[in-house]
Amino acid sequence: MSSTLTAPVRPATATTSRLRPQPLLAVVAVAFAIVQFVVVTPRIYLGWDEAVYLSQVAPGVPPMVMTAPRAFGTVLLAAPAALFTSSVAVIRLYFMALSGLGVFLAYRPWLRAGRPLTVPAAALVFCSLWVSIFYGNEVMPNVATACCAVAAVGYFRAADTWPTRGALVAAFGLMALIRPLDALWIALPLGPAALLHRSWRRPGIFAAVALGLAVGWVPWIVESYLRFGGPLARYRLIDAENGNGLHVVLLRQLQGFSAGTIQCMPRAAGCGAVGFAGVFAWTLLGGLTALALWRSRRPETVLAVGVALAFAAPYLLCTGIANPRFLLPSYALLALAAAAALADLARAHAAGPAVAGIVLGIFVAGQLGTAAAVVRHNQRLRLRQTQVAAQLHRLGIRPPCVVYGSGAAAIGYATGCTARPILHGLPRTPARTLTALPGGVQVVVLGHKPLIWPGWHRLQGLPGHHWYAYVRPMRR
Repeated sequence: MSSTLTAPVRPATATTSRLRPQPLLAVVAVAFAIVQFVVVTPRIYLGWDEAVYLSQVAPGVPPMVMTAPRAFGTVLLAAPAALFTSSVAVIRLYFMALSGLGVFLAYRPWLRAGRPLTVPAAALVFCSLWVSIFYGNEVMPNVATACCAVAAVGYFRAADTWPTRGALVAAFGLMALIRPLDALWIALPLGPAALLHRSWRRPGIFAAVALGLAVGWVPWIVESYLRFGGPLARYRLIDAENGNGLHVVLLRQLQGFSAGTIQCMPRAAGCGAVGFAGVFAWTLLGGLTALALWRSRRPETVLAVGVALAFAAPYLLCTGIANPRFLLPSYALLALAAAAALADLARAHAAGPAVAGIVLGIFVAGQLGTAAAVVRHNQRLRLRQTQVAAQLHRLGIRPPCVVYGSGAAAIGYATGCTARPILHGLPRTPARTLTALPGGVQVVVLGHKPLIWPGWHRLQGLPGHHWYAYVRPMRR
């Protein structure tokens, strides 16, 4: 009688265990979108890169130049919303939903790796990072690349059927369209991994990876020949823009992550002050990752950590730019190992769950605080750009027009002018170049310093802001 009663209970319990993590992962993904709505808000205006991507498809906005490092995958992601509206709030809401869906789809294949309750915890760790929260609704490639990387490694580990191999093609294909070089750095460690683990040594898996890479690399190579003189010439342009040569930017990355610095260029003296929240997050991720490798040595954990480190290497050694968003794919993969180690600690002692909860709470609170500070700072800067755009409109600047100088990309998007953005301040004599533009085109030069432009009109600036605009006299 006892065996009759207990027999049907076991499969039911097993089924419940299998089903529970997926809804929990969905909750984390939805919460990720909600936190973006609350902390970032859809009202924050566009950054420079966002304006460049959106200008390719937004109605009424002249397309800006796509430089060598940029690929059109981000434009394709934005197109379903940006083709129909130039409203920043609508586009932000669209990317909030897209990033939440991306997190769910990215971590879902890892539910088959065993101990699936750690997967929602890994997603929570990744989604709690201020970099993830801030960039989740930005028209930028990095969160999407991180989601594709996690999904690609997850499907590589378990691509034993045609549907999973199709998903592997899709993950690598989208990643290669968005960031071709990033997709290559994710793919390269998979070869040695297959040599060390027999079940990953299947021709069909590598065919899927190669096909996915081709989806993004073929258009990138064709564009390189059409616009930049070939892939090698394009790579040299990318390398020159990123600082050239060998750089060790580990400390600068920590500074930028701690301080909430979204852009730290090679010529910057520092990337910000190292604070508690940043050090705690890096220490927690690094310590838990090392613990996971030491305790379990599970092939899935080693694979995720190996790919994360291989991906981070060029961003820590081969570029002088130390933007925190560059490392998002590494953070997303390391979160899998960190969550597994945290789960082990929670099970090791009676007080383990409470300790793990406190540690995770400190981590989340620190990252939310940093995210809020980053949003406040950037919202002020971007609000100033919308005010400048409104001032130009009030002063009679209308298309056809060209905006050149500081903040030109976002201001051009708001005014409908063609934008000529620059990175490092105004050249001494831009008038030589700008006066060659055809007559009837209003030309506006923007800067943070009062300058003398012979023959140009200086426009009224914004009260309380060091922002100056100079307009070339109309020629017919």
